[in-house]
Amino acid sequence: MSENIIDENIIDPQDASFSAYIGNLQKRFLLANARVLLVNPPHFDMAALDTAILHSNGYFVYPPMGLLYLAASIEDMDIRADIIDLNYETLKWAKKTKNYSADLWKEILRNKIDGFSPSLVGVTCMFSNERNLFEPVLDFLMKMERFAIIAGGPHVSFEYKDLLDAGLCHFALTKECEHKFPYLLDRLFSLKASKPPVSGIYYKDRGEIRETSGCEGPPNFDIDITNAYRLLEIEQYCRAGSLNQYSRYIGQEESFTTLQMNRGCRGHCAFCTVHTLMGSGIRGRSVGTLINEIRYLRNERGVTVFDWVDDDLLSNRKGLLSLFAALKREGLEIKWHSNNGVMASSLSEDLLASMVESGCAGFKIGIESGNPEIRKKIRKPSSMDKLLEVSESLNKFPELFVAGNYIIGFPDETFKQMLDTFAFANKINLDWSGFYICQPLKGTDIYSGFEELGLTKQTNYIPVRNQGDNLPGNVQDIYRGMDIFKISHDSTISQHQLQEVWFTFSIITNFINNKNLYKKELVHKFTKWVSGAINAYPSDAGMAFFLYLGFALQGDFTASSKYYKLTRALYEGSAYWQSRFGQFAFLPGLQRQCNTVEESYDVLVNIRQHTSCRQRHIVQRDEN
Repeated sequence: MSENIIDENIIDPQDASFSAYIGNLQKRFLLANARVLLVNPPHFDMAALDTAILHSNGYFVYPPMGLLYLAASIEDMDIRADIIDLNYETLKWAKKTKNYSADLWKEILRNKIDGFSPSLVGVTCMFSNERNLFEPVLDFLMKMERFAIIAGGPHVSFEYKDLLDAGLCHFALTKECEHKFPYLLDRLFSLKASKPPVSGIYYKDRGEIRETSGCEGPPNFDIDITNAYRLLEIEQYCRAGSLNQYSRYIGQEESFTTLQMNRGCRGHCAFCTVHTLMGSGIRGRSVGTLINEIRYLRNERGVTVFDWVDDDLLSNRKGLLSLFAALKREGLEIKWHSNNGVMASSLSEDLLASMVESGCAGFKIGIESGNPEIRKKIRKPSSMDKLLEVSESLNKFPELFVAGNYIIGFPDETFKQMLDTFAFANKINLDWSGFYICQPLKGTDIYSGFEELGLTKQTNYIPVRNQGDNLPGNVQDIYRGMDIFKISHDSTISQHQLQEVWFTFSIITNFINNKNLYKKELVHKFTKWVSGAINAYPSDAGMAFFLYLGFALQGDFTASSKYYKLTRALYEGSAYWQSRFGQFAFLPGLQRQCNTVEESYDVLVNIRQHTSCRQRHIVQRDEN
């Protein structure tokens, strides 16, 4: 028996190392007050904070749903928990004062710790591309040497070894944690709460990374988190930033949060980590639990906008219809959307009608690729014929704003296969097309393909925020603008070239060819969506230009004039946008302001015809 163990009643004979490790932490940090602080790190670099984006609520401020579930999972234990969302707090305080530093989050976190005096701190990280913000928080906390530290979240599930080897935490919890967290706290605080032992908790003892033994199954997550919400200023989040593009579209002044009905997904897409993190099958929450949560948030906290974060929201059709009926029965008038892509094969006209009646503003569909070979390779469940059928049904519900998600840059994907995705996005003709560059995520089936190509570094390419890197001539042998259609169809392309393909696909599909710009009764959908988007990208002259045309098409020449002036200012002050306007023949539309609907329509049609003719000319020339 180890002399380090201070409570013989917590000894697990099958895991003496774990007990000894806990005993050492109990001696070191006096884990007696059973106070736990849960921390959501900043999601942006304060040193690069853009005040224009800040004051237009352009930064994302996503409520830390995972921490809410963890706090709720220990409500029956003799533990006092609190949550600090550094992402929200830093945005809130930065808006209040001009004199902030890149270390503002440290001051906020230190003040919280001094006031709450936790003996245990947990920190979460969702995405690996946020590790440069997550790891400094862990390092800051470890150097305090005042409490034990737990790291968790999807990123930790794949990087726990590196975190423990770097000495950035005492425990790393992997995958879902609503059963792991209570068990670990039961042991750390010697509460004797009879929580069953679970695996998936990692720690480093005497130079060796070890894992706890116990149950390996997923937790029950049908948990009521309404009490945990009292730890957040949820009704104030809309004042600090936006939830996503849909919350901007619905109205930036409306309070928002997230909802979850199911965990897991019927699909097994090769680029996704859901099946790795949550296993096969789908587990759901009861309608009663959800209604209680919505009722509390709507009636007591004034939240009116909800985003479903389910990876497969439509898997439980019966449950959804029951929820919609309960919302109507109780008069809980809300607005909701699903920023995560839904599965098109589950969409039917009767379900769409029920969704609209329940307050749905829109959703995204996970299409990913328009090439049959790629779709088979990544295991997309919906057929392309079904997707086209769904797009026809959606035309009957113009009040919905529906976007398609597309991915380019899969390992070994040819330019011809990318062109098939571009062509399909324009054929299916949804309200918006979100093009994304495929990311090498650990835990996905295609990660090994990126490893073979030496492309395991994640990117976060946003052209308007990378203007200096994309000026013409900075990178040799890169086709730009409409010239991307000169790329050999059989070739695989570099990451720099991929970024230019991304840009051209997005400009043509979402702006030049956007269906809502060519239907007078639907133009408002375009202007409303892009007006929200430009708050996050205030220097994007392309968005400003099409807002100028869009508002003119609506007959709103006050707004049109505003965006015309903004476009000219952005264009004249940026060599980058001067180049872009030349690439897509936008300049004639900027030389003289349109003063009628007809003039604006002519400009738009001329740009579309020029783009179409040039694309066709390049393809025909290359074929000859």
